[in-house]
Amino acid sequence: MRTVLAVLTLSSQIFMKISKRMQGYLDELYVAFSRIKTKKDAALFLEDFLTPRELSDVALRWQLVKRLAKNMPHRSISEELGVSIAKVTRGSKALQNTAGAFSKLLRK
Repeated sequence: MRTVLAVLTLSSQIFMKISKRMQGYLDELYVAFSRIKTKKDAALFLEDFLTPRELSDVALRWQLVKRLAKNMPHRSISEELGVSIAKVTRGSKALQNTAGAFSKLLRK
């Protein structure tokens, strides 16, 4: 039993170190995003940073959120964009966060 507890404690400590390291990586990424000032720079950054498939997925998610903001039915969004209802629901939950970026950007 002590061995299992020791392993779990060690695993927890490793996870915390990874989480702290990842938070540092995320902070650096947020700073990089904050430096983007133009549409052209945003396009260059995203095209360098993401694969074509990832970029397509991000663009599709943005279209999904815009349709949700217009109160379009989930099933219609799913059919129009060719995405699962689960993805639409996930986008809907993110949009419900009125302090989140989706809501802020859509108000502009």
